[in-house]
Amino acid sequence: MIVILAPTAQLAADTLSLDTPPTLTVEAEYGSWVAEGSVYTAAHHQPFGSKYAGRHIGGEQPAPCNDTHIPVLEDNDVALISHIDADTLGGLMRASGKYAQFFTQGFEGFWSYVEGIDTLGWHKADPSSSYFPLASAIGAWLQTNRLNTPRDQNSDVTEFCEKAFEFVSNLLSGGLDELEIGVKFIQAQDDLNLKSWVTTTPFGVVVRRADNFTNHLYRDPNGEVGLGVVAFNEKMGSVTISLADPIKNVSCRHIVQSLWGDLAGGHDGIAGSPRGQIMTEGQFRDAINAFSMAIAQATC
Repeated sequence: MIVILAPTAQLAADTLSLDTPPTLTVEAEYGSWVAEGSVYTAAHHQPFGSKYAGRHIGGEQPAPCNDTHIPVLEDNDVALISHIDADTLGGLMRASGKYAQFFTQGFEGFWSYVEGIDTLGWHKADPSSSYFPLASAIGAWLQTNRLNTPRDQNSDVTEFCEKAFEFVSNLLSGGLDELEIGVKFIQAQDDLNLKSWVTTTPFGVVVRRADNFTNHLYRDPNGEVGLGVVAFNEKMGSVTISLADPIKNVSCRHIVQSLWGDLAGGHDGIAGSPRGQIMTEGQFRDAINAFSMAIAQATC
């Protein structure tokens, strides 16, 4: 299996017109547009009522890590992805055919936990669960071994994914070194909470900036729990907004698409700027203002 990461919708679309298009796509979702594999498409972040609506909002699609319909690919088959996280890795591990033992009944709880994080956010993950350090370990490994792929071309990330597969398989086999990475990651979150915090607006929006993901940090360093987070990822140049809990008439997806068009995407609970597009400080402020205004209008 060859894994290709397409950072933008246009680059993903280019692969579909090749003589040998991707056999499988895994979370190759770019706002409202989904890149479809020639044999199978594993996607679950589209709105309710659409073909790729996730089961977490009443649709039929499971997260790729729990999608039993993902086919096993041949060595030269291509799997197309838009990003790498635990859910994407789970879907690709299914497609590799080499890790079937980690998708048996004994591991259903873990992958369901991963699906919950992917669809509801880290802040909804039960920290008392035995799965929390395991999921944290995967997140920590991905941060430590973050890919620096170009934003203007597709990248072959097969070797990286194979290393990630081995880490996950060792972790789920009881590897203590891998588990320790997760324990240290949990401890580091308190430091990240302090360093990334910019302010909390009067409308309950926690504003953050850092060189990694911070949209799971809804409790600010003062102990105040925000209704949402607006985060600027300085490394990726991206802006992401997210809600701690659903708020009627507030859709993160609608807000980002009203600001930056249909290629901005996500879902009601979390959404971000178009993949591969570098956001400016002005656009960051626009997101803070638009998100705060939407929450204020919905809660006042």
